[in-house]
Amino acid sequence: MPPTLLLIHGQLFDRRSWELVLPLLKVPAVAVDLPDHGGNPSHASTLQAMGGEVLAARRGIEGPVVAVGHSLGALVVLEALIADPAAFSAVLLLGLPEEPTPENRAAMASMADMVEVHGLPDPLLSALVLGMMSAEHQAQVGDALGYLKRYLDVQPERAVRVGRAIAARLAVAPRLPEVIPPTRVLTGLVDVNTPIDRARPLAEALGAPIEATEGGHLLLLEHPALVAAAIEERLERVV
Repeated sequence: MPPTLLLIHGQLFDRRSWELVLPLLKVPAVAVDLPDHGGNPSHASTLQAMGGEVLAARRGIEGPVVAVGHSLGALVVLEALIADPAAFSAVLLLGLPEEPTPENRAAMASMADMVEVHGLPDPLLSALVLGMMSAEHQAQVGDALGYLKRYLDVQPERAVRVGRAIAARLAVAPRLPEVIPPTRVLTGLVDVNTPIDRARPLAEALGAPIEATEGGHLLLLEHPALVAAAIEERLERVV
């Protein structure tokens, strides 16, 4: 039985963010919505709880599963892996965030507070998401915010809960199981959200090669063919 892909999106986005990658894949794939995103009615409480929902989705799939997580989705895949080290046959992490620090906790909490007060009007939404896309790709699409809104979930109350869950997250490295599946980390060369130098310590804790490629944080929208090729490489570890 060929492996099935389980695709996990990033913060403020939903499963639609995989729509450019999905047609390029040669095996079955399931893209899910995390709590407080897309069609998932569950509230985001902790990243561990989000990981539990990913495990529930995985248990509904027969045979081997390769997990692919983007940004927040990468952290949630790791939470699922901590809870059940045998859940996935291989893992690909795109735009892997750094471990929590006082600075990034404070920044995420401040973002959540700001959204709680002001909502998500276009100027604030632009400040939060446009930096995720490389300047080159912004120029290609023209109205970058309008383009991204096709993939965003911009309900303020949801964004607040998710932001606070991220601000309160636990460090991953001290909780990793002794044995984890083959893991690869892919980061955009101009990714200002999760720069390669910040992602490297966690990647090293995972024993994962970290690779930089053209593009910003939103590789799955900017370079879907490249992401599909990286997924194919993961599949080769399973079949």
